[in-house]
Amino acid sequence: LWPDPFRPSIGTTRQAIDYGMDAKVTQNDLYKNLMNDALLAIPSISLVTDLPNLFDTATGIYVNPGGEGDEWERPACVELIFPDGSEGFHANAGIRIRGGVSASRTNPKHSFRVIMRSKYGDSRIEYPLLGPDGPETFDKIDFRTAQNFSWNFNNPQYANWLDDPFSRDTMRDMGHPSTNGFFFHLYLNGLYWGLYQIEERPDDMFCTFNLGARESDYDVVKSDEDTGIMYSVEGSTDLYFNFWTQVKAGVTTAADYFKLQGKNSDGTVNPGYIRYLDPCNLIDYMLIVFFTGARDMPLGPPNENNKPRNLYAVVNHTNPDGFKYIPHDNEYSLLKQSGVSINRVSVTLLSTLGNQTFFNPWWLHSTLKANPEYALHFADRVHRHFFNGGVLTPAACTARYQARIDEISLGIIAESARWGDYLSPSTARTKDKDWLPSVNWVLNSFFNATPSTRTDIVLSQLKNAGLY
Repeated sequence: LWPDPFRPSIGTTRQAIDYGMDAKVTQNDLYKNLMNDALLAIPSISLVTDLPNLFDTATGIYVNPGGEGDEWERPACVELIFPDGSEGFHANAGIRIRGGVSASRTNPKHSFRVIMRSKYGDSRIEYPLLGPDGPETFDKIDFRTAQNFSWNFNNPQYANWLDDPFSRDTMRDMGHPSTNGFFFHLYLNGLYWGLYQIEERPDDMFCTFNLGARESDYDVVKSDEDTGIMYSVEGSTDLYFNFWTQVKAGVTTAADYFKLQGKNSDGTVNPGYIRYLDPCNLIDYMLIVFFTGARDMPLGPPNENNKPRNLYAVVNHTNPDGFKYIPHDNEYSLLKQSGVSINRVSVTLLSTLGNQTFFNPWWLHSTLKANPEYALHFADRVHRHFFNGGVLTPAACTARYQARIDEISLGIIAESARWGDYLSPSTARTKDKDWLPSVNWVLNSFFNATPSTRTDIVLSQLKNAGLY
């Protein structure tokens, strides 16, 4: 049986449970004739498993969301369904609860991770999940939902679902590997569970598709959610920590800088050097951090900046071509409460962030910026992206963000009916009253703010910091 609905009070450790669609939305004159359209506006994914796998008090993963590892993985059926009848997929897989904040028991809407294993029936999803230009097979995929800014958990007044996708889309448009994904409606054992997003995982399969070579050729390094310590998800941390050692030894001369790129001082390739640094990737990643006002990537927690957070770095250890930093979970960005003038360029880092175990791109950038060659390279990338229709100009940002708005503008009505009343039972949050003002603030008061756009403001911050 499904457990009874439950809304936790302070100090309660039971899992929050909520069902149903709110009549204040489904019967609202603005939306009642759009509910079917909302549910058919984007694809749906059905996730089916035995109810005890989710809700058994001792072994259910949904009511014990902090469980980690193989013992907290359960068999399930996963099916992708397109509203126009296009062919989707059906697979037998394992499921886990995903994420840090998402795993709180006071959050009634968890994120999921789908893991393909032969013991469940399918070792891989043989399907072009991300379209004809994406990979054709997957062995892991995340079903991500809004957490810190959502109608079901935290800061509902700022919820718009689009901040993290914007960063990933921006990195893609800058020409770098970036995780892809699309929005869908999730049905859990037949019950509508709300708006989610497929999120590609930056793992060895991602590296093989985007960068070539074999899966076994890659190191995938990430920050621990709790401690911030960098560890290897795939491969090892050897090359990453060797990179730190080279930087720590000093990068003051042109020769030092070029050596990090596997080159001689004249810029020619030296086969005896390891290429640790991909300067274009590092610079563009940091420009996204600065532009979006990121407060939880690659350092956090928000307002503290005391450890790496939401940080991924990948490299081909067989033939190193420089570590690639991958934007991940940049939910604390484009924030109305931070304002259009938030300055993340001139941040003083704690000395501990220069430690090997915390090696991160922000400290790396702060160390390299005193090098004239890096400073020139940085300025070149700023010019590329901030001017002449570049990726970080107002028009380009508006178009990129608007594409995501268009993707969920109807689907958000269904999310409103499902979760809009959870934190405010008497007054459900809706598309027109809450979501549109939130996304329009980003469009009109951030990207296109007057008298100075976000592009103008960050450019001024970079100039004041001597970076342009």
